Amino acid sequence: MNMEYNNGKAYKKLGNIEMADKLFDKMLETGKEIIDKNKDSDTGVNQSLSNELQIIFEKEGQKIKANIFKSGKYDLEWSDEKKSELNVRPFSVDRQISSPWKVNFSKELAGLPLKTPKPFIANELKSLTQYDDEDIKYYSGTIQYFDTFEMGKVKGYKVYLVFGNVQEIAYIYISNKKVGTSWIAPFRMEITNFLKEGKNHLQVDVVNLWANRLIGDGKKPKNERSTFTNVTKFDSADSEQYLRVSGLLGPVNIIYSKQVVLR
Repeated sequence: MNMEYNNGKAYKKLGNIEMADKLFDKMLETGKEIIDKNKDSDTGVNQSLSNELQIIFEKEGQKIKANIFKSGKYDLEWSDEKKSELNVRPFSVDRQISSPWKVNFSKELAGLPLKTPKPFIANELKSLTQYDDEDIKYYSGTIQYFDTFEMGKVKGYKVYLVFGNVQEIAYIYISNKKVGTSWIAPFRMEITNFLKEGKNHLQVDVVNLWANRLIGDGKKPKNERSTFTNVTKFDSADSEQYLRVSGLLGPVNIIYSKQVVLR
């Protein structure tokens, strides 16, 4: 991994990926990470830079720090032509939350009752549109996902949850404490300070859009619909093509990073 500062630009190389733009410059100033918004249109899974990311840089005062996600040897080249070498020994192994998820559906929206599917157990996390049950396929509202995972002692590392995809916005809770909100790739959330040794309870509430419900209602007689729109494409014979990827998609991984001060 190489990092260079030249003429106010920051260059970052990860394998065959090279980025040099204002986003990375801004990240150095604000401590925020680069994101890649590209999404696979067939699977709905974001093919983001986070899948290959080895280091996140951040600036704290006059210090430049690196959160390192993979062990190895890193060569750094600075704008003053100085070079440094960073050797990171192997550390905690990333893992996937693979146990079945309990899935529940909100029964109201803005105080209005909603027809909702029955709660069920999901052995895999996929778009609601991939289910045969039409109540699930066309559901719009808040979908709640519940699971648990075990943690040992965490010392010297940061711990993150990484979701395969979120459509459209997710609220993350650990042991009934709100961690934060995720709505744009990479769907990564630091959870270090919310963890406890032993069993941790994870809840992810995902709110989607109305398009899928409109498409489902468009197939019903008007007196049986709960939603209406003047957007005719949702009532058309080919309306299925407008279904949106919906809900929480896997895999859901727990990953670790080690922080070091570079300068």
